[in-house]
Amino acid sequence: MNGERYFSLKGVGKRFWEEISRNTSVEQAMEKLLGEFAVSREVLRNDITELYEQLAERELVVEVPDGK
Repeated sequence: MNGERYFSLKGVGKRFWEEISRNTSVEQAMEKLLGEFAVSREVLRNDITELYEQLAERELVVEVPDGK
């Protein structure tokens, strides 16, 4: 992590972070969240994509190839 910045998450974002922190794929995390929150697949995909891009820009997540 570069610097001393904090990124606060709540609600769906917090649950997404919890899921991907367990080495769950983004797709698996989204499927789980669809069962937990009253949100359409399209809205969730857009929100998660935006969040993931923000986390990646800050080097808080990195993409790992399948099987690693």
